[in-house]
Amino acid sequence: MRSWWFVVLAGCYQPQLEPTCSVECSATSGCPDGLVCDGKRCAPPEGCGPVLDDAGSSDAPTGCFGADDLVFCPQRPLEPTRTVTGDVDTASDSQCEIVTANGITACVIAGGKLAITGSFKAHGVYALVLAGDEVSIPVGAEVDVSSHVASVLGAGRRACASGVGLAGGGGAGGAFGTKGGPGGTPMTGGASGPISLTAYGGCDGGGGGRTTGVSGGEAGGGGGVAILIGRQSVTIDGAVRASGAGGRGGINGGGGGGGSGGSIVVITPRVIGNGTLHALGGGGAGGGSSTTNGGNGSDPDSAGVAIGGAAGSGGAGGGPGGAGGGQDGGAGTTYGGGGGGGLGRISLRASDKSGFGTAKIVPAPTTP
Repeated sequence: MRSWWFVVLAGCYQPQLEPTCSVECSATSGCPDGLVCDGKRCAPPEGCGPVLDDAGSSDAPTGCFGADDLVFCPQRPLEPTRTVTGDVDTASDSQCEIVTANGITACVIAGGKLAITGSFKAHGVYALVLAGDEVSIPVGAEVDVSSHVASVLGAGRRACASGVGLAGGGGAGGAFGTKGGPGGTPMTGGASGPISLTAYGGCDGGGGGRTTGVSGGEAGGGGGVAILIGRQSVTIDGAVRASGAGGRGGINGGGGGGGSGGSIVVITPRVIGNGTLHALGGGGAGGGSSTTNGGNGSDPDSAGVAIGGAAGSGGAGGGPGGAGGGQDGGAGTTYGGGGGGGLGRISLRASDKSGFGTAKIVPAPTTP
């Protein structure tokens, strides 16, 4: 870990003469004009991103990967070149080394040059970390930690408390980067939970309300967590998906809410490529005698582009669901539709993003 030494000559220390993000600060010490204290360093309003050394690798201990709050230190020897494909359960697959950093337990798959081929999907209770000197996702390849309706739950998604519909009301969409849509009425629809600026992993939606002898629709799962760490570079010409699942249709009950999008974090000096990163909400399901589920946030539309889960249509007496992205569930005469799941969070902690300008990223990334 780098240590900073300042030599003061014939006068007082002048932080305004030091490079941006190199000056340590606290709640009681000042920063130069235009900079704010982020708790550790004087930073511009958009933040510092990872601390980088002169060679361009992250300021992590030897043998570790990451920066700031996300530093993972696997113990297995690294293969110089490693290729990853297929499906993994992050809690049990032999490819995984289970490592915890800052409260996040993850399946770490690391190599010198780590390449993804084909469709690589991860599910299970732990987050997914792909790390190496160089990490690449070429054209036609994808990393998918999304949840899918009535199927697997994304790697590291959170089981949050989203509002459940009452007496036939629709369940709320899961909230994370943005709020989910409330469940539809006329009976009591579920209310969205709060957004989060610090957690990782998307939130499940709320289940649809049920009446005597019948069941409301099940909620969609939140999107998972994908963390890509390249000491030298990360190349994304394929896709990274961390979207929520659609809710399930009510059976003479309220529709289930869609899950929120999850987390995608890229930590590297240089991110390159023309790929796509999506952390979209799942659609809410229709209420009433409807078997129409909400669409998964990772499902493409007719043009082949993922835009958020489609709303499920309502059945007899039921309102339609809300589309992914936080749309409200629709009101029915008896049963409400499920709310759409909110957007997830995408963080690009990279000092050089100049070669990544044409990539499609939804929602817009934060730094970090």
